[in-house]
Amino acid sequence: MKVARIRCCEVRELSDDERAEIQRGVVAIFLGSFEFEDTQMFARRVIFRSPDSKLTLLYAERGELIAFFAMNITRVELDGRRHAVIHASGYSHPELRGAGTYAVRRLLTHALRFKLREPFTPLCLIGEASTPAGYARMARHFPLLHPRRGVEPPPELTRLVTEVARERGFFPLEGDPWRVELGHPLRFRDPERLRRYAEGSAEDSVAFYLERNPGYLDNQWLVIYCAFDRAQLGAALRRELSRRLSRTRGRRAPAS
Repeated sequence: MKVARIRCCEVRELSDDERAEIQRGVVAIFLGSFEFEDTQMFARRVIFRSPDSKLTLLYAERGELIAFFAMNITRVELDGRRHAVIHASGYSHPELRGAGTYAVRRLLTHALRFKLREPFTPLCLIGEASTPAGYARMARHFPLLHPRRGVEPPPELTRLVTEVARERGFFPLEGDPWRVELGHPLRFRDPERLRRYAEGSAEDSVAFYLERNPGYLDNQWLVIYCAFDRAQLGAALRRELSRRLSRTRGRRAPAS
């Protein structure tokens, strides 16, 4: 499965017909991986959660939607300081490869644009990793994220995560603000596939996720925090450039 067309837009730009068409496509992708009954609530909270949400829509050759990414920025004041917090979501067809990497690139693009506009405003991503694979992908791109092995999140980060999770309607598990439950039933359609991936992975980030959030198959998600400061953005951009150079050298290498 390949991407033939990409559309980027904001929710405020969509007509009613476009909203309905996008909602049908995204819900179809989502229900391919999850069991969930209230699709209208899903649309409100994920697809169209804010008029300024930036949507990235990936289409296959025959015109069907095969991947969807949405992100918006909210402002949270804590300890007298105002933070900009990215809220990002994404779902893709299971046969599409590389969707997660593309989503990270879009995230980096939006973060860089924001920092050019507001260089002195603290910017971060606070998200929810529903699977070990999702957490591992973020850890590969952003190794300084929290939580991670051997590093205790600073108290101010925990307070910020707690406040954001409360605003999003998540419920801390056993008093742990880094583990939340959604408050509505959501089940994976193929939990065995996720379990096989976790058991067969040699990545330490996967092992850490399983230790930190063993109930991920039971509607329990791990909150992640990633600061988009100079060090984090610089390191992520260097890794992305290195990957692109490696691919370019590989394509140019003569056949043996």
